[in-house]
Amino acid sequence: MYFAKSTRIPAQDYLYQQGESSPELFHIRTGIVCLESVNERGDRCITHLLGQGAVLGHETLLRQPRGFDARVCTDAVVEVITVSSATDPTQKISLMQWANAAVSRLLFEATQFKVQLHGARADEKVLLLIEQLKKLHPEKTEVCWLPSRYEMADILDINHATASRVIARLFRDGALQRTASRDFVRVDWAHIRTLLSST
Repeated sequence: MYFAKSTRIPAQDYLYQQGESSPELFHIRTGIVCLESVNERGDRCITHLLGQGAVLGHETLLRQPRGFDARVCTDAVVEVITVSSATDPTQKISLMQWANAAVSRLLFEATQFKVQLHGARADEKVLLLIEQLKKLHPEKTEVCWLPSRYEMADILDINHATASRVIARLFRDGALQRTASRDFVRVDWAHIRTLLSST
């Protein structure tokens, strides 16, 4: 059989790192997790963001090492599913089907997001990212986690100084407002939608 346990993971902790082998799958209940890899210069880059309902760590079912680092961006509640050698083959097949469906959905969503970003101006890319973040943690309504400008540059393939200018303009226009936490902003979603429709 397999064992599942929900656990709270603080922001900036890693669920796992590239190259590790471990018997766990992770099902995100709340919060945002990013997949990271290291480029040829040794810089850490975000390749994708995952939110509520996502499943990651499917490599364990294939008996392969982890393909990416998985870092928790916001405090998260994660269901940790441990698959042992004693797990019933029927349960393993069921878990494999579940994980495969989750990976297929992740790839579809990542592709759709890349298609949206393709050809978009820098300001539109930032707006699309903010809209994407709302989908990733729907438990938050007015408040949204905001990646650092360097993280935005990674995700959107823009210069971090450009990302900073766009975010500063959104603060000036009132689309974003500061909160007590520097990692979260209050978002006027109607304003964001209006800006997106006008780009």
